[in-house]
Amino acid sequence: MASYYEITSRGALIKGREFNFSNLYLYHIYNSSEPNQQQIIDNVSSTAMGGLTVNNWTVYDGVGSDATLRE
Repeated sequence: MASYYEITSRGALIKGREFNFSNLYLYHIYNSSEPNQQQIIDNVSSTAMGGLTVNNWTVYDGVGSDATLRE
């Protein structure tokens, strides 16, 4: 099930806002036949800048096999 988020503009400026999501873990799968991260534009060799990598990391509430997927 997908979760959707809406951003609503406000007239007042908000400064110094921090979102703290403690005890949430991103699962990065890189050594698999189905990785969840892919570099789609290579870096410029002379500067190592300009690369683009996309992620589809899942978010769990813990580590280990008993962790629950968060939606």
